[in-house]
Amino acid sequence: MPRAQTTGRVQTSGRVQTSGRTAVASRMPMTGWWLSGSIDPSVVVAAYQPKGAASLATSYINLARPGVFNAAPGVAPTWNAVNGWIGDGSRWLATGIVPTSRSWTYIVRVESVTSGRPIGMNATAGGLARTHINPVVTTNTQFSNEGTGLATNVAGATATGTLAIAGNRFFKSGVFSVATAEGGYTTTALPLYMLAINQTTIGANALLAGNLLAVAIYSSVLADADVAAVSAAMAVL
Repeated sequence: MPRAQTTGRVQTSGRVQTSGRTAVASRMPMTGWWLSGSIDPSVVVAAYQPKGAASLATSYINLARPGVFNAAPGVAPTWNAVNGWIGDGSRWLATGIVPTSRSWTYIVRVESVTSGRPIGMNATAGGLARTHINPVVTTNTQFSNEGTGLATNVAGATATGTLAIAGNRFFKSGVFSVATAEGGYTTTALPLYMLAINQTTIGANALLAGNLLAVAIYSSVLADADVAAVSAAMAVL
């Protein structure tokens, strides 16, 4: 089981940088489902919880760093407190978060998905940097977090449940499924989208038809036990 790594940093206008960590940390809540297990709060980039939010506007707030990397609607989703963000294949949200490598972790909870991707990006200019979770690919769940162009299929579609990427390790319902030997990013990543992926020359692509209830993003590879803990906490929101 891999140890948590802390090599990642966040790139974009609201950057998390080592030199500014004290100032940023002062705004970081020290409790929350996104810290389940033994997670270092400094590696939490974002946590979104549309399920149970008070309104669509408040559902955009990054609970881990309020005011930094709040979600911004490209095309605003339908929302309610029970189902969270409801995608119909035409809605998407920007995060402003640019992964610096594949050594990051992404955990999502989805419901009633028929097609599309809840989070990701696909940068193809000058190389490849691709990260996405595809809950339903016929009878499989598909993961990609690499720079070689090969996605990994795991048997059994996941229309409803929690899914996670932690570096080159992929998880369903908090349980490790498979590791990929594919190589890391070979170009600069694009900012992540939710309810879709952000794709070079296209923009929002593979838009989700289904519900997105919670999302957590970390600038490190979480240990398996922490992925399991966050997934379990998400599942009971």
